[in-house]
Amino acid sequence: MYAGLEEVGPPPFDGRDNWSTEYADPTAGYDPCADLSWISLLPDMPTGSTPAVVMLYHKGEYVGTTTAEPRWTGRIERDSDSQITVEYIYAKDGEPLGLASGRTYATFTWNGDKVVMEGELP
Repeated sequence: MYAGLEEVGPPPFDGRDNWSTEYADPTAGYDPCADLSWISLLPDMPTGSTPAVVMLYHKGEYVGTTTAEPRWTGRIERDSDSQITVEYIYAKDGEPLGLASGRTYATFTWNGDKVVMEGELP
């Protein structure tokens, strides 16, 4: 189920050696029959402000992540069999991360050959 985890590599956080499948909810977004599906992973020992990595799959085969580095995410929604939208959360100037109010959205679409992103990242 977690094909591609070895390609993601270890989390880039001090003191966290592995991504934790304990906190992943594959039933939320993973569909081995969909053109595009996802699994969101947190590292071991996550906190409320720990960024996640969103792994993408085409017909159950790992095709990469939504971003090169983990990001703080909110809702991830399926728009269609081949498209998802990810809400990214960020702290605006002067805000502590725990009270981050910034939101931006990116859409990821399987175009028949690869995943294409539209939208903005924080």
